Amino acid sequence: MIKKSVPFDQDEESVGSTDAMVFLQYIRKTYEKIYEFKNEAEMELSSKKENECSDYEGMLQKLEAEVRQHIRVRFFYEERKLMYI
Repeated sequence: MIKKSVPFDQDEESVGSTDAMVFLQYIRKTYEKIYEFKNEAEMELSSKKENECSDYEGMLQKLEAEVRQHIRVRFFYEERKLMYI
């Protein structure tokens, strides 16, 4: 799309005779594309971070539950041990 508006493969004379508006449009289109790519990359990164955080949070909650269960079992065991002494 951009190559059609700016003659890259022509010699200097034909490029020099190209209207300045063509070059300004080329610069504008280039800027718009860069801006689009930047926004897409930022959205993709933020989406990826959210997914990684939610995955990590689930794993962390599971580990916390395991630790709590271990503490309960150990406390229950110690309590029973004291009852039989």
